[in-house]
Amino acid sequence: MIVLKIFILCFAVVYSAHTNAVSPCDGYTKCLCSSSAVNCTGAGLTSLPPTINAGKLYYYFEENQLKTLNKNTFRHFNKAKHINAGKNRISHLGPKTFNHNKLLSQLYLDHNRITSLPATLFTNNHNLTLFSANFNNITSIGSGLFKNCPLLSYISITNNQLTAIAPDAFTTNLALSRLLLEVNHLTTPMWQWIDHLKHSETFEIYLDRNPWICDCRMRQFKTEVETHSWYKRAETPKRGKKGIASHVKCSAPPNHASMNIEAVDSLSLTCESPTILTNTSVLLAEGKPGVVTCSATGIPLPQVWFADETGRNVTHPHPGVGNMTFNSVLTDEAGLYSCFASGWNSSAIWTLKSTPVTVIVKSKPAAGLIITLAFMLPALVIVGIVVFIRQRHKRRDGYGSLTNESGASARYDHLNDTDVTSATLLRDSSDDEMDEVVSYAKDNTDEREVLV
Repeated sequence: MIVLKIFILCFAVVYSAHTNAVSPCDGYTKCLCSSSAVNCTGAGLTSLPPTINAGKLYYYFEENQLKTLNKNTFRHFNKAKHINAGKNRISHLGPKTFNHNKLLSQLYLDHNRITSLPATLFTNNHNLTLFSANFNNITSIGSGLFKNCPLLSYISITNNQLTAIAPDAFTTNLALSRLLLEVNHLTTPMWQWIDHLKHSETFEIYLDRNPWICDCRMRQFKTEVETHSWYKRAETPKRGKKGIASHVKCSAPPNHASMNIEAVDSLSLTCESPTILTNTSVLLAEGKPGVVTCSATGIPLPQVWFADETGRNVTHPHPGVGNMTFNSVLTDEAGLYSCFASGWNSSAIWTLKSTPVTVIVKSKPAAGLIITLAFMLPALVIVGIVVFIRQRHKRRDGYGSLTNESGASARYDHLNDTDVTSATLLRDSSDDEMDEVVSYAKDNTDEREVLV
């Protein structure tokens, strides 16, 4: 009974503190303020109002339209311990964004559009214990990002676009006990990320749902997993176990797909150097769209890209295939290019190969020539028609084989092919009726055929 009374009393105190003490903030009524917190959830903010209450401990800015955070955004919140800016449209974080928030302990940036985390983001945040940036577009984590956060114990960057994490990204965070990196694009786990989590009694490591490639680069991680019993125990679900660790499951190469790394034979974790497959000479037509393709094979699948004669990359690296695309080919785009392919050899050493590719551009006809031909063609047609008509009339004329009394050639409409001795003379080419029959002597010295 006494316990029940104490519970009711505590509930009444807490309820009073969270209801009666909350009121619209001074100078900005869309936010609610209490003695320790500012809540601007869903207030339609595109930036933080200059009149917002400073000096509070907790700030909630979820479900607004913030797009950019920089070192001046939170400069007045020098006592803030908790900042939540989730579910906004934040795409850019400037250097030293939280430099004025020395007491900051918990930071939530979930459900935004962040693509990168500057190396100097937390230069003055020695009290940071929790960082969460789930559901963003972050692609990498550098080595210096968390080096000034010795108390950091919880890092969650799930459902992002992570492809690279520096081996020493978390090595200075000795208090780290929970590391969540699932649902990203990571291909090679590093033992350095998690080695010191063994010091925590309740560690949690989540690396699942990444496209892990089980090749030669995975050898060290597999060796460490087999060496450290604390990690192996965490992978096995048992009551009272120490810690939780998700299995690292292979997605490639095909012979290892869907296998947990501990089930893969170490000798089968191999790599093959890149082999480039491409034409060394490509012909493109000026003014037309064109594509030059280069592909490469290897384990893992090589990154392929093109560079020009100066060494400047003209395409971004892409797994397996690189395409150099021209929307409308120009003559000055002809020249020597190089197809590059990077990968790993059997000794797990990074390897770069290249092949020259010559691009030849076939020039289109000059505009003046086209116009000239356009005018000449009708004239040629007319000349052809005239010549045809004249030839037709000429074929109806004699060629001297038949002569009339005056010695002139005769026009006729019929003759005997076997014995040309006479023809019907017409006075004019327009006469339709025979006028008289005239006899001619055949000229045996001219053997040309008389045509009708």
